[in-house]
Amino acid sequence: MPTLPLKTWRGIPLLFGEPREEWSADGSQLIIHADLLASTYFLISRYEEMYRRSERDSYGRFPGKSSLPYRAGFLHRPIIDEYGEALRQLLLETGIAERHNLRLEERPHTFSRVNLTHDLSRPYNYRGWRSFLRAWLKQKKSPLEAARLSFSADVEDDYFTFPKFLKWDRNTCDSLGRDRSDIFLFIRMPSRHPLDKPYYSLHSHYLHRILSVAAKHKVLLALQCSYAAGHQSELISKERHQFEKAFNDYSMGYADVVGFRLGTCRPVKFINPNTRLLTELILHPLVLRDLTLSDQRYMALEQDEAERIAHDLIRTTARYNGELTLLWHNDLLSQKTHPWHSVLYRSMLRLIEELGAEPQA
Repeated sequence: MPTLPLKTWRGIPLLFGEPREEWSADGSQLIIHADLLASTYFLISRYEEMYRRSERDSYGRFPGKSSLPYRAGFLHRPIIDEYGEALRQLLLETGIAERHNLRLEERPHTFSRVNLTHDLSRPYNYRGWRSFLRAWLKQKKSPLEAARLSFSADVEDDYFTFPKFLKWDRNTCDSLGRDRSDIFLFIRMPSRHPLDKPYYSLHSHYLHRILSVAAKHKVLLALQCSYAAGHQSELISKERHQFEKAFNDYSMGYADVVGFRLGTCRPVKFINPNTRLLTELILHPLVLRDLTLSDQRYMALEQDEAERIAHDLIRTTARYNGELTLLWHNDLLSQKTHPWHSVLYRSMLRLIEELGAEPQA
């Protein structure tokens, strides 16, 4: 395991090897003592998360604040992409690229792709008799107010923010052009596990209304495994039968801190930790998540600081021509629920449109 403090190679944290280069005795080869391959493998495979299996939070997740990238202070940097850029510069500076006729064109400073994702964890705030009893008996609202909240039109529910933010998403995707962006709605499979509340039916009229709005904005539907399935692997395949086969994972980020969990802003194939072989599952780095920024259990940021960090990560992803994936929830995009998440989300979309409009030199 790498030990802190880390050495740096060309200004980039180095996990293994020595930060120096030298020419061979006959001057024909450049020897790089920085072990970039081992450093890359350690990050992409998330080796430390398998090595330290006993270190988990109450939900069974590896804490981002326990990770080497966080403790070493580079979680906000896609250092694998920085390695690639530094190698490119080194080959150009030393004349190796010219000598071997290598074409090492600089990538455009814009996004290779943008994924706007939303979990349907809490599709509604109040719906039906259970909500009525909760509002009346637990929240001490009057019976009349409880009835109004629980049996009013679907579109009047606090959490029914879908028409608003999906329209924002579609405008952003259209501005980026075809084949550069997608909108995903992750639907959780039914489960009676306490952490999978609220329970909602895939056949409810309310959910059908949400899916109708999603279809209007060309949203792709995807599977969000239930918490129960995370503890019983056989349930995952059962839940997947209710969706098309999925070979892409858009959840590769930490719950408690934002940044580049894989050390890169590019999608990579999952490496099976037992066989150390590549699989067909593609991991898409999840760079930003709403709850991570604002929740008191995690980063607990105020609006200005959250916006600064979010914008910095978006700019960094564009700088390395990376794939940007965001996760925002419908309930937090209601200003009745949270005072500034909808404002932050709009500002991020505007920045994405600005950086994605034209490749920057």
